[in-house]
Amino acid sequence: MAMHVWAWIGLQLFSTWILYFVAQVIYRLTYHPLARFPGPRLAAITMMYAGSYDLPFASSFCKELPRLHDEYGPIVRIRPNELHIRDMDSFREVYRPGTPFKKYPGFYNAYVIDGSFFNIHETKAVRHIKDMYSPHFSRAAIQKLEGSIHEKIHKLLDALHKASQARKVVDLTLAFKCLTADVVMEYCYQKNFGALDATDFRFKVIEDMEGLFGTASYTWYFPDLFNLLCRILERAPISMTGTIAKPLAASFEIYKVRRSKISKRIVTLQKTTPDPSMPSIFQTALLPEQKNGRSAPVLKELTADALVFFGAGTDTTAHALTTGTWFLLKNPTILARLRKELCNAIVDVDSATILSWIELEKLPFLRAIIKESLRLSFGVPGRLPRVVPGNGAVFCGQQIPPNTVISHSAYAYHMSDHYFPEAKSFKPDRWLDSESLETEKCLLSFSAGSRGCLGIK
Repeated sequence: MAMHVWAWIGLQLFSTWILYFVAQVIYRLTYHPLARFPGPRLAAITMMYAGSYDLPFASSFCKELPRLHDEYGPIVRIRPNELHIRDMDSFREVYRPGTPFKKYPGFYNAYVIDGSFFNIHETKAVRHIKDMYSPHFSRAAIQKLEGSIHEKIHKLLDALHKASQARKVVDLTLAFKCLTADVVMEYCYQKNFGALDATDFRFKVIEDMEGLFGTASYTWYFPDLFNLLCRILERAPISMTGTIAKPLAASFEIYKVRRSKISKRIVTLQKTTPDPSMPSIFQTALLPEQKNGRSAPVLKELTADALVFFGAGTDTTAHALTTGTWFLLKNPTILARLRKELCNAIVDVDSATILSWIELEKLPFLRAIIKESLRLSFGVPGRLPRVVPGNGAVFCGQQIPPNTVISHSAYAYHMSDHYFPEAKSFKPDRWLDSESLETEKCLLSFSAGSRGCLGIK
């Protein structure tokens, strides 16, 4: 008898769930405020339409976005409560300085960078932090770093020369990541990171970061569950975490090591007089400007910001370098043209001296190749979701309801023939023609506005 009772209860619960699911499907397809917007019907029903592309690591939903816009138009419903837009006027409005469109909390909540300025949703709330860091990324500040960058480039070239002499295959993706990591970390802490000294450029922290990036898609689709799992596993031994989830173990190890090193570095920096010619980023952060009412960030915030600077400064820059190198090797005519321009600019081709930034800026074809490499490496290629404010918004002649999540993606623009004719082709000359200024306005590798990338210089 008891078995029949439990079976009946189970059947009732299952039936209730089925009815709820059917009612939710009907609501989302017909009565939801976004029901009038075009897009795949399955995307209107469940976020797992996008998840079916993102969660297998070999794929990515952002690669589907150009096709969806070509089929459905400038506004596409990609989730039950999210619209993706491909329209430059809309992009400029959403990401302009002082925008009322705040970051979507369901997306910007990664546990390992909790406390970072990157996770702050309100634009006004992050302004004082950006004001603190921005001077270190100005043109004048970067020029002071030029000697250090040249030193590391020489180190990389020496390592590549030795590998060539030994007829060894080199993974340039790792090589470029080691280069950018050493530059970024010295600038942050005035301390040698040592990535370029690693054998075959296999530096453990960089390899572990790949594991950290691999967990990102799970935070987008299961944020609360993923963050709860992180809190539980963070307290477990690394060996146990590695058995359950190796990428998470790697991310926790990075976080704990960085926190320990930053803590020690803070003590050193607090006892050191800043070098007025080039203070480190975090040395400045530890010396609050009382006239602005700013207090020094706490250890948790500094650690989280350090991970953001390390990840963003290392991975995206290295990817652009790898992308440019790959396309140059694939297009010998373009490579020969670049070599000719460089040889004409170098007075002594046998000299080991590297041209200065100012000299390199005067080379139009080099600049065009850099921009085309940025276009096809995308910066952050995926969605950058924002929330429509309380008074709603109008894009592409359509009224967008308040609290709707809207997103734009660099990939959707950069791979669009409308904005970049023959978008899939590596064509540096597109940056040299009479319409190059208009073309440059569509380059979104650094996003835009007050929440755009600090490292645009």
